[in-house]
Amino acid sequence: MKALKVLLVVLAMLAVTAPSFGYILVYNAFGRIKAVDSETDTLVGVAMRGYLIMDINDADGEVNDIYWLTYGKDSEGTKVYTLSVPDLQLSVNGKYQTIYMNIDEGWFVTVLGKQAAKNIGLAERELVAYTMSGYFIIYDSVVFDMTQLLRGAGTMVVTLNSTKTQAANAAPDAIDDVLDDVITVLVAAGYN
Repeated sequence: MKALKVLLVVLAMLAVTAPSFGYILVYNAFGRIKAVDSETDTLVGVAMRGYLIMDINDADGEVNDIYWLTYGKDSEGTKVYTLSVPDLQLSVNGKYQTIYMNIDEGWFVTVLGKQAAKNIGLAERELVAYTMSGYFIIYDSVVFDMTQLLRGAGTMVVTLNSTKTQAANAAPDAIDDVLDDVITVLVAAGYN
């Protein structure tokens, strides 16, 4: 009876610490925004890089959890990063995958890519979009500089980071572990 109780406790601990009931995808994001700063009535260009980290439910393809982390420089050249948990809609139609994200207030991203079977660190290949491209729209919001209020648009490319994705699924890491690893690298590179 004691052995059964110990087994139940171990199983409960494993259930709580299990990363997900699916797999993790880590994408690199690259974008360039041209916008009007309504605070200074000037045209500004903002370069943005980031990570889209998703925990996908293997059973139904739905997104369990998501993080959107962007990094770049503000208007004074200070390295900064931002973290958001956007409202994301992922859709697969035939061979194509689209992602629409409403990020915080006033950020919108729509990207589209073709799916293919990729090695993401699991026993079997998964159908995922390796590269997706589309647009980034910002409406009366900030990117990296709180002194700016931007309105504009730009292009966005999101590419699967195979190394980080395979490492996350082989470990298997929880999505929060993957996020912590990315933040650690950015902080070490001088981003705040």
